[in-house]
Amino acid sequence: MAKHEVQLVANQGIFKGLAKQNMLFHQCLCELIDNAIAAKDENRKFTIDVILHKEDEQFVSVFVCDNGVGMSLETLQDALQLGRPPSGTSRLNEHGFGLKNALATLTAASDCWQIISRDRANAKIVSVHGPFGPTMLVEDEAAFPNRDFLPAEYATLVEAKLKLSFLQTVQGRGA
Repeated sequence: MAKHEVQLVANQGIFKGLAKQNMLFHQCLCELIDNAIAAKDENRKFTIDVILHKEDEQFVSVFVCDNGVGMSLETLQDALQLGRPPSGTSRLNEHGFGLKNALATLTAASDCWQIISRDRANAKIVSVHGPFGPTMLVEDEAAFPNRDFLPAEYATLVEAKLKLSFLQTVQGRGA
């Protein structure tokens, strides 16, 4: 009996499939907030800002900004990997699919997302933007967006452009 090796490739179909996992807006948002909490410095005060900005009649952008430790080039590259092992012993970041699942789901109608982060250790800024694909380009020497409604000081910004109708999945249930 012959054996044949198969290389598993992360193609765009994987990310389209992640976007169909029945997550609601608040679940996606919690994934992004969990990541910020899991990466915070235990010795510093920490804030997370969640900002909703209406882009037009159909789309809203959600911004999750934190003043944590930020990400180096290597940390951001690792964060983009599917199924990345946990970085600590916390229940947060436990399976390595949350960030990708949340961004793919939030932006299923736009494919428009970005992550920008300043590593507190060396002050270098790195960024990456969607759509997801088998090859992603991480830029160094990036710049944070200059938008009046964003906090003045933060280390990491995750932005996702989503349909207003998806945002409305946060509504309560019942009468």
